[in-house]
Amino acid sequence: MKNLLIGTAFVLASMTAQAAGITVITSSSKTSPTTTVAMTYQKNLAGSKFYQSENCQDGVRKFTETKDSLLMFGTTLAFSAVSKGQTCYPTISDDNIVWYGEQYYKVCTKRGSGKNFRSPGATFGIPSVQLPDALVNDINTQNGTTLKALPFQGSRDTLLQVLSGDLDLGLIGTSTAKKHQDSGAMDCIASTDPSDVDYIGKQLKMKIPDLRIPVVLLKNGAIDAQSTANIKAAIDSPGFQDLLKEGNFKVFPTTSPKELRVNVDAWIDRYIKNHITNATK
Repeated sequence: MKNLLIGTAFVLASMTAQAAGITVITSSSKTSPTTTVAMTYQKNLAGSKFYQSENCQDGVRKFTETKDSLLMFGTTLAFSAVSKGQTCYPTISDDNIVWYGEQYYKVCTKRGSGKNFRSPGATFGIPSVQLPDALVNDINTQNGTTLKALPFQGSRDTLLQVLSGDLDLGLIGTSTAKKHQDSGAMDCIASTDPSDVDYIGKQLKMKIPDLRIPVVLLKNGAIDAQSTANIKAAIDSPGFQDLLKEGNFKVFPTTSPKELRVNVDAWIDRYIKNHITNATK
């Protein structure tokens, strides 16, 4: 029994040592659902370190320059960068995709407010990466509504404003909204998930009703085989899987990296075309 315990301790110590040099990076804001995913993942990767970037460009730079690093990249960041004439998009290849999942949004209001999309002049808080002006202009133009777009750094900022009653409607990541929706603090009047009964595409005409938060975990090319195994183990860990389940993440198998890469690129191209290049003014 003693030998077994010593052997187990040695294996765990070895795994920790192997992961000790890995830095998990988020390029999103502190209040983004993507950062929550990154932090939860890092906590389940024994011995790893966490890096909160100052902005998207800083996150991509840190990832590029740091040996043995992982980047949890919310691809919606590419939209706001392009709209500002900037570039913030890491190299995504068939060789560096570790994990890919998507989370949809809820549109919520404070419980009992009675506010909806057709309430005159209703304020609509939207994470800035989703380009609030272009999104709300599209809705108003196609539906005759008078929504007023207000940008926020992330879903948690939007959530707090909705709960305080200072914001009529908020676009909030499903995982961020769930607890407060379940407790009865908020009424969620729409979902951007096409499989939901309250799908926003059934309520409004929109260029892109299936708004989502695509998140891809990338590795640089320097990570050894043992650490790669530990990275996979962290993905399969109960702590990380519970978060994905709670947030209703749709996870895509990594057995076809090329298909994943094409899927990521297609979503970004679609959004840029509809809400930046040809955005409704």
